[in-house]
Amino acid sequence: IRDLTPEALEEYKQRRKNFGTQASTINRELTTLKSAMKKAGEWGYASPNIWGVRKLPTVKKRPVFYTTEELNAILKWADPLWQTVIHIGVYLGLRRGEILNLEWNHIDFEHDIVRIRSNEDWHPKNREEREVPMRSTLKKHLSHWKAASRNGSTRVVPWNYSVISF
Repeated sequence: IRDLTPEALEEYKQRRKNFGTQASTINRELTTLKSAMKKAGEWGYASPNIWGVRKLPTVKKRPVFYTTEELNAILKWADPLWQTVIHIGVYLGLRRGEILNLEWNHIDFEHDIVRIRSNEDWHPKNREEREVPMRSTLKKHLSHWKAASRNGSTRVVPWNYSVISF
């Protein structure tokens, strides 16, 4: 721990940058190191003062918007499970964890509402539960998906979310 100095971190940042690592990745690594050093200090270990090490500037990327034609082309080649993931992502704007934890009882087909709710081992960002209106295109797809999947899962996307990355 004593070898971790601001100078060593600056050198580390430069080596990672020269290796081609994105600034956002390096910044996450620095945040993790700072958190570990803070915890070490709380536990009574000699913790170096690395708080002056600044994050690298990052460029915010503009979001990508697909045309209806591009979306239809993607959906044409996707299997039904991925079609469901794509529909939910496009028409509800849900995050990965929200998609993977969406349950059938969160979908109100009668009132065209999808409720984003916590469960015993997961919660939405900032722990804010919310309701999202459901467009007719999504409602139609989810109705077909529910009838076709009949797998007994309470989840709309029946994956083990701890091992999924997309």
